[in-house]
This record gives sequence, C-alpha cells and structure tokens, in this order.
Amino acid sequence: MGGAVVIGRLLHAAVVLLCLAATLLLLAGLGIDVRMQGRVRPGPTLVVANHVSWIDLLVLAACAPTRPVAKREVCGWPVVGAVARRSGALFVDRDSWRSLPASVTEMTTALRRGHRVQVFPEATTRCGSSLAPFRRAAFQAALDAAVPVSPVTLQYRDTSGRPTAAAAFTGEMTMWESVLRVVRLPGVVVEVHWLPCVPAIPGTGHPATDRRMLARFVQDAVAADLGQGVVHPPGRPAPVLPFGPVVPAPVGLLRAAG
Repeated sequence: MGGAVVIGRLLHAAVVLLCLAATLLLLAGLGIDVRMQGRVRPGPTLVVANHVSWIDLLVLAACAPTRPVAKREVCGWPVVGAVARRSGALFVDRDSWRSLPASVTEMTTALRRGHRVQVFPEATTRCGSSLAPFRRAAFQAALDAAVPVSPVTLQYRDTSGRPTAAAAFTGEMTMWESVLRVVRLPGVVVEVHWLPCVPAIPGTGHPATDRRMLARFVQDAVAADLGQGVVHPPGRPAPVLPFGPVVPAPVGLLRAAG
C-alpha cells in the first residue's frame, strides 16, 4: 500500500474523530442526552430515520460516521451546516425533480465506496406524534448498490421521561428560534433505536415496484417501533404490499435480530 494512501486514510480517520468529538461536545452543551439501543451495522448501509428536528443529524452523527443527505439550505445553517459538511454530506435540491436521478446516483456511488449514507425519507420534520409517508427515491440507491437498509427511530423525551415536542423544528419557526428554544429547555433525552437491517433485494424485476415495497416495509418497521401512524395526504392512499403490513415483533426478537 502506497504511503500517500496510508496518509490519506489516517487524515480521514482524524477528521472523523474530530467531527465525533465536536458533535458530542455540542450535544452536551445543548443539554441533549443521547441514549442508544441496538447495534450499528458495520460497512455500507442506507441509514433511514424519522425526522423531528435539526438535532436529528447531530444525534445520528454522534452514533456512527455517516454521510447525511440534506437539503441544500442546510449547508448554510449555523453549526449543523458545519457538521454536515465535515461529515461529507450529500446536498440535494428537493424542489428539483430533474436533479433527482443525479442525487440517487451520488448516493449509490457513496454506498458502493463503503460509506453509510443517512436519509430522512419523510423529507420534512414532524412533531413526533406521527410519520409522513416515506419517499422512495433513496431506496433505489440501496437496491442499486446492493446494500442493506438500517432503520432507526428517534424519540424525544423530557428529563422526567415523558414524550416532548419541545425540540421539534416545525411550522414557520426559524433555525435561530429553534436553537434558542432548545437552549432554554432544562434538558432533552433522545432515544435512538437501531432496528434490524432490511436487505435491499430486487425481487420483482421492476425497479419501481421493488423501490415501493422496500420503502413501505422500512416505513412500517419505523412506525411500529415508534407506535405511530403514517399520515397520508388526501387522495394518496397507502400502497398495498403483497405480504401485508409489518407487524411489530416482540422486543426480545428485535434485540436478538439486531
């Protein structure tokens, strides 16, 4: 192995460690306590999580090195934007359908190169009481790269253990308003549950069908773990899977499989 390659890998590892340390210090400074359950799968995976707040990106970055997929505006956000850039974020234009194939190709390339790629397929934040339907495009990257999908759930609680929406970044709230609101809280606990991985295997020979089935399966697994429903827009009913909805598995089984 050439010296330049070794030096490059060492520099990359140093950057990863510095990002991790900075993220942990930032979360501690904000009064955010991260509690993780389950195991992070080594190797390339498409990490899929529900979306509540800008804090989600920091929490997942503190759990494992990932390359987040974020809307382009995040690049300019205070603190969070810096963490995203240092993590090798893939910035996308969510309002441009023309750029979608290129974004999927970029995600596929990153997965094939051995990275974890992290997405919020709801493509919006919610208050933590329900899910939006998962968009399917990112799941095509997992299918094309032949890597598993790693579902993750994020639940926010106050210091007494009760569910809270105080840290949610929703509505017309600005980034600075949300940061100030979080700073004023007495403390926030974020429970991170890494669920068993889901293999991304093309099973029908039709990319659109495989993508829809994979997205729905992962969506149902996340919803079941959170104990939440999926709110579909009027006129867009939930797609029907040939094997039916995902049924929550017993906790012991999930732990054994994870």
